[in-house]
Amino acid sequence: MERPVRLPSVEPGSGLLALAVSNGARAAELLGMRGVDVDWGEQLIRVCRKGSGATQWLPASPEAFVWLRLYLADLGAPLEPNDPVWWTLRRRDHGHGLRRQPMNYEALRAVF
Repeated sequence: MERPVRLPSVEPGSGLLALAVSNGARAAELLGMRGVDVDWGEQLIRVCRKGSGATQWLPASPEAFVWLRLYLADLGAPLEPNDPVWWTLRRRDHGHGLRRQPMNYEALRAVF
C-alpha cells in the first residue's frame, strides 16, 4: 500500500512571496527555480530572466531564506539539485489521490 502524502503545514506562497518581495523576481522566474539555483551561503537565488533568457543571481533577504528553509523542511524529502524548488499537491482523477507535482502559475494563483 502506498504511503499517504502529507499536506505541508508551511504554505509555499509564504516563501515565494518573501523571495519576490525581497528581490523583485517575477513569479514565473521563481517557479522555474531548481535546487541548484539556491546558494544558501551567499543567500542568492538564480533565475532565468524573462525576455532575454539570461540567468542572473539575485540576493534575497535572510527572512526569505528562513521561509524557504521552513517550506523545504516541511516537504519531508531532501531537495535534489535538479528538482523544482516549488511543489504542489494536486488531485488527479486517476484513482491515485494526491500527488506532489511541480508548481505552475495556475497553482500559484490558487495559493494566493
